[in-house]
This record gives sequence, C-alpha cells and structure tokens, in this order.
Amino acid sequence: GSVADKVTRETHKPIIVIKAKDGGAVVAGKESCGKILVPLDGSKEGEAALPYVAEMADKVGGELVLLRVVENESHFVSAGEAFSQIPYTEEEMEPLREEARLYLAEMVAGLNKRGINVRAERLEGDPADEIIAFAEETGVDMVAMSTHGRSGFDRWTMGSVATKIVHAGCTKVMLVRVKEPD
Repeated sequence: GSVADKVTRETHKPIIVIKAKDGGAVVAGKESCGKILVPLDGSKEGEAALPYVAEMADKVGGELVLLRVVENESHFVSAGEAFSQIPYTEEEMEPLREEARLYLAEMVAGLNKRGINVRAERLEGDPADEIIAFAEETGVDMVAMSTHGRSGFDRWTMGSVATKIVHAGCTKVMLVRVKEPD
C-alpha cells in the first residue's frame, strides 16, 4: 500500500516487509532466517544488508545465499535519426560474468572466515525478475537487500529493483537503506 511504500522509502532503519498470506497471522521467528537471499550488484552500496543478515544467520545458524544477476547488456547503434539496440555478444558478456564470479567468490570467502554458512549463485537477465524467480524456486525465507529510497522522478527514471521485489515477489523482504555520502 501507499503508506508502507512511503515508510520503506523514507526510513533510515532496516525494515522487513511481510505480506499476509490467506488472511492469516504471519509469525516471524527463527524460521524466518533459515535461508536468506542477498542480491548483490557488485557495489559497496549493494552490500548494505550484509552486516544485518550475517549477524542474523550467525545467531540462528541460517544460510545466506548471495545472488549476483548479470544483466544482458546491449549497445545502442544509430543509423541516421533511428537507434537500434544490439545485444552484447558472448565474448562481450564473458568479462561481466567473470567479474561477477570473482566478486561473489570474494564475498563468500569473507563471510566464511566469520563462520557464516554461505553460498553464491550467478544468473543472467533482468535483476528483479531473476531475483523473484530464484526466491520462489529455492524457497528462501527472506530476501534482504539494499535500497536507495528514491521516489518520484528519480525512482521512475532509475527504476527500482527493490520496489519490484516487494510488490511482485511472494516472500518477506528486508530493505536496508543505503547511507548517502555526507
């Protein structure tokens, strides 16, 4: 709803959005933290939820699943006044895939050193769609991710993976607002 949407955009504290199912009560307990999906985009800002979920997983013996979705990139080519979108070739996509693999390996190694049960997955496609599908297919208990809390024109022009996951997904979502630079 609009009130929940406004709260998620404007709060500076981590917030968990839980959709009620079949009109029944929703109970959040240790089972809510059994398997937590953490989508990462490769940026420091994208890692905002990691400290929170690492602590949760450590306390309840849960599992973190780090997910990096490599977007299918494309070139824009102009021909006169017309523009055409041409997908990257396999050779052009390979460095993006490798960067994602190395990034995930680094994240997993750091969390393993802390004794956190963690694994990583890499997918390709639209980030929001892939995250939603992965969460549903693997039965995660929660998706935990960062958000910029944008609204209005910025949200429309930049898009919002977090907003799409909250609205279209079917699992609990923890949103951690990215701290803006001073």
